[in-house]
Amino acid sequence: MVGGQVDFSFNGLSSGAMSMIQAGKVKALAVTAGSRAPSLPQVPTLSESGFPGLDVISAQSLLVPAGTPQEIVVRLNAEISKILEMPEMKSRWSGAGFLPQQSQTPAQVAAWFAQESQKWGKLIKEKNITAD
Repeated sequence: MVGGQVDFSFNGLSSGAMSMIQAGKVKALAVTAGSRAPSLPQVPTLSESGFPGLDVISAQSLLVPAGTPQEIVVRLNAEISKILEMPEMKSRWSGAGFLPQQSQTPAQVAAWFAQESQKWGKLIKEKNITAD
């Protein structure tokens, strides 16, 4: 976009888009999440822009191999949750364009993955999208 080869793009704020927006090199038209980004409160959501129901988010998750003992999964989740709740970590994540949220349990993360897989799998099948 900056070089003029494309007219628009969907980018995560953490991908470097935030610095381009702040520098005035690109203009943010909408955010894809269901609510406005705290770092860009003036930018509407896609729903607010006339595309209701088009909520798309990316998430960062820590995954472990299947079969990892449950007590290790629970301990990792608890320790990482403590770290992510530290004010300095929240500030770093926010500064990088992420929307820090309260950590979720492994079951909540698994449910989110299942829901997203179903949602996007249905769209892929309906639209006959292939990886060609």
